[in-house]
Amino acid sequence: LMMIIVLMGCSNDVDLGLRPKERMDIELSRSEKVMANENVDFSFRFFQQINQSTVNTPNLMVSPYSVSMALAMLANGADTNTLAEIKDVLGFSEADLDEMNSYFQRITQTLLDLDNTTKLGITNSIWVDNDLTVYESFRRVNEDMYDAKVGNIDFSNAQEANQTINEWCAIQTNDLIKKPVSNLSPDVRMMLLNALYFKGI
Repeated sequence: LMMIIVLMGCSNDVDLGLRPKERMDIELSRSEKVMANENVDFSFRFFQQINQSTVNTPNLMVSPYSVSMALAMLANGADTNTLAEIKDVLGFSEADLDEMNSYFQRITQTLLDLDNTTKLGITNSIWVDNDLTVYESFRRVNEDMYDAKVGNIDFSNAQEANQTINEWCAIQTNDLIKKPVSNLSPDVRMMLLNALYFKGI
């Protein structure tokens, strides 16, 4: 069983004494522009689904970019029909994995340096059961292109697994999200997490 968890921690306590940097446009190649447009389309489709299922949920924040990034990371370990379905959902059917990985790496690096009056953190991790072996290429591409921490964990020891993952999440979100997992299913063999931290107005 593979699990994907996307976390988002937000704070509105921001230092207003900073002078904003000058506007910086992100220059994209033709293929990157196509993927950016498809990523926007995915975001609106995602918002539509969330809106339908959370009508009575107040003060909800979501990050479609985090979801699309997590799916892109997962795509690097998929093949045939599963890979085609992931790319189709993202709207990246015409892009190869190298193009997709480079797109997310470029956009993420640019976003992290775009606005000095806010704090933005985007981090990823993949936790693999001690008894499971993943391809080195999957590990390497996620470490290199998505700056993901890839580590082993004993999912059969639920208490230890919960503690390790929750500690990582707390650190990445500055203690805004401390315990996102509990009572993990004994069937879990791999977990992919994306944590986004935003501090601003």
